[in-house]
Amino acid sequence: MAKIQCKMCGGDIELHEGVLTGECPYCGTLTTFPKISNNDDLANLYNRAEHFRRNNEYDKAVSAYEKIVEANPDDAEAYWGIVISKFGIEYVEDPVSHERIPTCHRVHYESILADQNFLTALEKAGNSEKALYEAEAKRIAEIQKGILAISNNEKPFDVFICYKESDNYGRRTKDSVTAQEIYYQLTNAGYKVFFARITLESKLGQQYEPYIFAALNSAKVMLVIGSAKEYFEAVWVRNEWSRFLSLMKNDRSKLLIPCYKDMDAYDIPEALSLFQAQDMGKIGFIQDLLHGIKKVVDKTAPAPAPAAAAAPAAPAGGDVKSKDHPFLQRAKLFVETADFDSAKGYCEKMLDLNPQSGWAYFYRLLAEVRVCNENYLVNINGVGQHKSFQLARRFADDELAKIMDGVINAQKEAWQKAAEAERRRAEEMQQQQNENIRLRSEANQRYEFLNYYLTLENKLNGKSDIFKAIIESLNEENALRNAAQLLTASMAAPVQIKTDALVNSLPDIKILQAAIKRRKRKRFLIVSSVISVIIIAVSLYFAFPYIRGYKLDGETLVEVTDKDCTEFTIPDGVTTIGFPGFVNCSNLTSVTIPDSVTTIGDAAFAGCSSLTEVKIPDSVTTIGNRAFSGCSSLTTITIPDGVTYIGSETFSGCTSLTSITIPNSVTAIHTEAFYGCTSLTSITIPDSVGTIGNGAFDGCTNLTSITAAPHCLEQLPKSIKKQLTTIIIPDGVTVIEERAFTEYKNLTSITIPDGVTSIGYNAFWSCKNLTSVEIPDSVTSIGDSAFGECYKLKTVVLPKNCTYGKYSFPYGCEVIRR
Repeated sequence: MAKIQCKMCGGDIELHEGVLTGECPYCGTLTTFPKISNNDDLANLYNRAEHFRRNNEYDKAVSAYEKIVEANPDDAEAYWGIVISKFGIEYVEDPVSHERIPTCHRVHYESILADQNFLTALEKAGNSEKALYEAEAKRIAEIQKGILAISNNEKPFDVFICYKESDNYGRRTKDSVTAQEIYYQLTNAGYKVFFARITLESKLGQQYEPYIFAALNSAKVMLVIGSAKEYFEAVWVRNEWSRFLSLMKNDRSKLLIPCYKDMDAYDIPEALSLFQAQDMGKIGFIQDLLHGIKKVVDKTAPAPAPAAAAAPAAPAGGDVKSKDHPFLQRAKLFVETADFDSAKGYCEKMLDLNPQSGWAYFYRLLAEVRVCNENYLVNINGVGQHKSFQLARRFADDELAKIMDGVINAQKEAWQKAAEAERRRAEEMQQQQNENIRLRSEANQRYEFLNYYLTLENKLNGKSDIFKAIIESLNEENALRNAAQLLTASMAAPVQIKTDALVNSLPDIKILQAAIKRRKRKRFLIVSSVISVIIIAVSLYFAFPYIRGYKLDGETLVEVTDKDCTEFTIPDGVTTIGFPGFVNCSNLTSVTIPDSVTTIGDAAFAGCSSLTEVKIPDSVTTIGNRAFSGCSSLTTITIPDGVTYIGSETFSGCTSLTSITIPNSVTAIHTEAFYGCTSLTSITIPDSVGTIGNGAFDGCTNLTSITAAPHCLEQLPKSIKKQLTTIIIPDGVTVIEERAFTEYKNLTSITIPDGVTSIGYNAFWSCKNLTSVEIPDSVTSIGDSAFGECYKLKTVVLPKNCTYGKYSFPYGCEVIRR
C-alpha cells in the first residue's frame, strides 16, 4: 500500500484504492489524495514534490508536479500541486484553533481562481475533490486580494537588492554587509532601493510578502549579491531572483545584474549566467554599477513636466536638508505631545525625501524609546547601540552631533558615579565582613580554651584547689591571654607563620610553669608538665590542618588548605572528595586518588588549571556537577564503569581535553557537560546514553567526528550536527530511520555497521559533502531519496538483493551490485 505525505502537516498517510478525499490522522484536515494507491514510483514522485514545496523551493516543486502530469495527465491532484506551488502556499498551524492556515509567499496579479492549472484540476476532479479545491482556492484568493491591496499602496522602487541575510548559525553574512554598503551608495545617488534589512525593519509582526511583491514588480533593476555558490542558491534568495526572471519575460525593460565576490564567476547559477555579472572586488565596481543602473532607470523614468507646470523641488515644501522642514516640525511636535506613532509616521515621510536626514532619525529615536525630549535619553540603557541613534549620529549636523555626544557623555558620567558608589559600598561590606570573621575567630578560640581547661578540671578529680591555683597563676602571669592572642593571630596566617606562632608561645608556657612552681613547686611539677603538653596540643589542634595541607571530616576530604601545592596524594580511607575540595588549586599538576574514594563531589577540582591528567579509580561511582570545570590543561580522562551520569558542566572549560572515555554505565550527559571543550575533535557516546542535556557540546568548535547510535545523535544541537564530518554508527543498530541525517551538511564519511537492514526515506538527504558510503550486506532496502542531493556521491556498491527507489541516489551516481 502506497504512502503519501499530507499537504498540510507532512504526516504519512496510507492510501486506499479509490479513496481521493479524507481526513489526515495527524492534523485532522479534510484534504485530497492523488490516484496512486498501488503505485510506489508515483507516490515517491509526489513525496518529492511535496518535500520541495514544504521547504519553500517552489520552482523545484512546480517542476516535480509537471513530471507527474506528464506521467498521468488526468490526475487532478498534480495540477492542484502546481497551483499551490506556483502561489508559494505554506500551511501554518493556528496556535488557538490548531487549524492549518494557508500563507502565500508568491502572489500574482492573476487570481488563483483564473489560473489555468486550477481550472484543469477542477475539470479532472470528481465532485468531492472539486468541492475541496474550490473552497481552498477561494480562501487563497481572499489572502491574495489582501496582499495586493497592501502592495498597491506601496511606492515604486528603482532597485531591488537580493542577498542572503543570515548563515546557517544565525549570524549575519558578509553578503548582507556588502549589500548594505551598496544600498547606501545607491540611496546617496538618489535611487529608491529595496533592501530587506532596512526596508522591512518597520514591518515587524506583519507579512512581508505584500512589500516584497510590490518591490519586485516596481523595481527596474535587481542586484543579486553573492560571495558563495550556496548563497546564490539559498531558498529565499533563489525565490526572489526566479520571480524577477519571470517578470522579466513580460517586461523587457527590467534588468538583472549578478554581483559576485571571492568566488569563481562560473559558479554563478546557470539561470543567472546569461546576464553580465559584476565582480564586486574589482576597482571601480560601484561606478560601473551606477552607470548601468542609470541607463535602465533613466530610460524608463517618466518624461519631466513642462517648466510652467513643474512641481516644487522639495515635496511638501521646505529644504529637505534643513531641520526646519515641515515634516520634521510636525514630528518634533508629536514627540513633545507624546503622540509617538504620528511622530514616527512623519519621520518616515521625511526619510523618503532625504534618507540622510539626521534629525528625522533623531526624532524617530525619541518616538521609538517613547521619550518627549533628549534630556530623558540619558536614562535609556544602551541607547548608543540603538539603530536610529547610530543613523542619527552618522548623518548629524553640528547642532545634532553636539546634542547626541552630550547624551553619551552624560551616560558615561552617570555610569562612572554609579560604579564608584558600588565600589565604595563593596569595600565597606568587605571591611565589615573581615571584622565579623575576626570577632568569630576570637570567640571560637576562647570557647576552645575554656573547653580544654574544663576537661582538665574534670580529670583532676576534685582537686579543685590545685586547678584554682593554676588559674590564679595564669591570671597572675597573663600567660593564657598572651597565648590566646598569639594563637588567634596565627589562625588567619600562612603555614610558616602558624609554625612560628607555636614556637613563640613556648615562653608563655615556661612562664606558666614557673608560676606553678612558685606556688607549689613539688606538688604541681607533674601537673604543670601536663598543662604544658595540653596547651601545645591545643595549638597543634588548630594549626594542624594548615601544616598537613588539608582538612578531613570523618571519611570526607573537605578542603585542601595548601592552595599552592603542585602534587597531592589523598590519604587512604577517604571515601568522598567534598566541596570546596581542590577548588582553585591552580598550581596542582598531579593528584593520586586511592581506591577507597567512591564520590567526587560538586566542583571538587574546579579551577585546577594546571592539572594535566587524573586517574579516576574504578571505585568511583559518582562525579558531581562542575567537578572538573575550568581544568584547562586536562588532556585526557577515563570515566570508570559504575558512573551513571555526567553532571552539569562537569568538564566545561576543559579547553585542552582531546580524549575522553565514557563507559556503558552512563545513561545521561547533563546540561553543558562538555561546554567549550575546543580541543575535542572526536567522541564516542555509548548506546546506554538516553539523555543528552541542552548545550552538552556547545562550544566544541572542533568536534568533527562522533561514534554514536542514531537515538543519541538526534539529541545533538543543530550547530554540532552541521560541523560533523565523520559519523560511525556502532554495532547493534538495525534501522536507520527516515530523515535521520538530513541536517549533517558537512558530513563526508559515514560508517554503517553490519546488522543494519534498512535505510529510510530521505535518511541522508542533501548531505552534499558525502563522497562515499559502504552499504553492508545486511541492508535489504533503501528508501526513496535516501541519498538525494548527495551530489558528490558518484558510485555506490549495493548488496545483490538490496532494493532501492527510483530517486534513492542523486542523478549521475553509478549503482553497482556486488
